[in-house]
Amino acid sequence: MSAKTGTRALYRRALNTTAAACLLIGAAASQASADSQQVNITAWAEYFPREVLDSFEAETGIFVVYDYFDSLEQLETKMLAGATNYDVVLPSALVANRLMQVGALAELDQEKLPNRGNLDPKIMEFLSRHDEDNRFGVPYLWGTTGVIHNPALIAERMENAPVESLRMIFDPDVVSKFADCGVAIIDSPEEIMAIALNYLGLNPFTSDKADFDKAYEMLAEVWPHVRHFKTASIINDLARGDLCLALGWSGDAGLANARALEAGNGVEIAYSIPQEGTEVFFDFMSVPDDAPHPENAHAFINYMMKPDVIASVTNLYYYPNGNQASLEFVAPEIRNDPNVYPAPERMSKLFPNLPRDQKSLRLLNRAWTRFKTGR
Repeated sequence: MSAKTGTRALYRRALNTTAAACLLIGAAASQASADSQQVNITAWAEYFPREVLDSFEAETGIFVVYDYFDSLEQLETKMLAGATNYDVVLPSALVANRLMQVGALAELDQEKLPNRGNLDPKIMEFLSRHDEDNRFGVPYLWGTTGVIHNPALIAERMENAPVESLRMIFDPDVVSKFADCGVAIIDSPEEIMAIALNYLGLNPFTSDKADFDKAYEMLAEVWPHVRHFKTASIINDLARGDLCLALGWSGDAGLANARALEAGNGVEIAYSIPQEGTEVFFDFMSVPDDAPHPENAHAFINYMMKPDVIASVTNLYYYPNGNQASLEFVAPEIRNDPNVYPAPERMSKLFPNLPRDQKSLRLLNRAWTRFKTGR
């Protein structure tokens, strides 16, 4: 990820604006009146800038009530229980797929979404693997899982290190060089196993035990060089310089760099989309089947598909969005960063996380547990 001056300013703005937004949105939610002129939203805390919500309220007269979830598991549990009182929810594409299967999401009324024509057909094609015919959701922000690294510490230990390759993590001859400065892998079994299988040239969603055995054998050689699998610690560890290499999410790289910049400790964090291919993840804007204000939900989703609106979110959070028409409004240093908006060749190697059958999940979790525990 770029460390240009403009990008650093964007990171600082993201941190400051997010903190302010949390306070303002929380206060607004407590004052909301339970009438038809409101829309109840739940998403990650950092996901909607306060100024965007203010503009929506001013334009439509619809008051936004914002609730946060701490994990996708928490959101999914609430949705499956029903009666959440939410109008707009932001699950990942994989969670959205499971919610569709049990009827927890409503099919969108396309006539109430005139801005849908702004969406990127390639992104919609990705999402159709979870949401056939794109009937239940529209993309908000998306990202990838890749190589997060500290360029200075890496260069000290290996000249011309292959930072754009998963060799940094999966090749024991390479990753061993960085064990002393700290290597971490996110604790995300389905995701990491899919990436490992793909790296080996195998189907990332295989149900073949022999394939999982091959992935485990490769990972077992890497295990001695991995300091930890503590997903929640990776951002701060990188920002402090306590890790020099991680296999993790693009957004975590940006946040780690932002925190290092705020601390003024001289640490720089970079991110690369692996050239071999990796998982791409998407967050949906969807409407629960029992939404109390479905009209307002559609109005909000349609507003967020305005090119200048969604571009302002990308400019603040450094996540790409699924709106093709927004690109002219995205800051050049973000739009032209190939690790944020991948070139077509790199994009063609990305794959979404797809649902697995129970047999595959058992094999996957068994291989992951053996790897993570070093057995």
